Amino acid sequence: MSKYEFNCIKCGKCCRAHLEISIRREDIVNWIQAGKNDYYQYIQIDPKSISAEGLGGYHIEEENALLELLKSYKNKQYEEKKKALESFILKNHTFHGKDNVPLPIYTFIPNLGRMPILIPRSLHVVLEGLKWSITYILKYQSDGCCPFQVDNLCSIHDLKPQDCKRFPYDKEGNLKTENFIIKLCKGYSLH
Repeated sequence: MSKYEFNCIKCGKCCRAHLEISIRREDIVNWIQAGKNDYYQYIQIDPKSISAEGLGGYHIEEENALLELLKSYKNKQYEEKKKALESFILKNHTFHGKDNVPLPIYTFIPNLGRMPILIPRSLHVVLEGLKWSITYILKYQSDGCCPFQVDNLCSIHDLKPQDCKRFPYDKEGNLKTENFIIKLCKGYSLH
């Protein structure tokens, strides 16, 4: 039982905190059904999900496309699938430079450098990428704000990603109690 309670006061701080928001299949399906096909431009590949193995400490072990391939394929088959994944990424995503986050995350694709920003060319590309175990995240504006935030409110409230709908609760429905989150979110109060 948490010693905290939560009641959203619509301060918008969570939308300006550059929190990592994963985009799920359900989010993409909802956007396609709502005719929001241009939302692909607000999504990017999470570089950690296509990073080389062995960069411990940055949670690349979770939801990493290469590690998923390695679980299913060995040696030559793995190399073939890895080349197919590289081809899929390069043909179906646009390179938008490098993120300024100073993490030493390098993808397995040569010449992309550290923390590349790869934007899918459509929402259907995202659906296909999810089948490859690529993780897609919300692409924040240069000022760190969510692209959907307008006047401290979510402009796509009914269609916002599942991670946003759940915040500040974790996947199991428990209220997050990390100091960073408690200090960020003004909706927390003590029991």
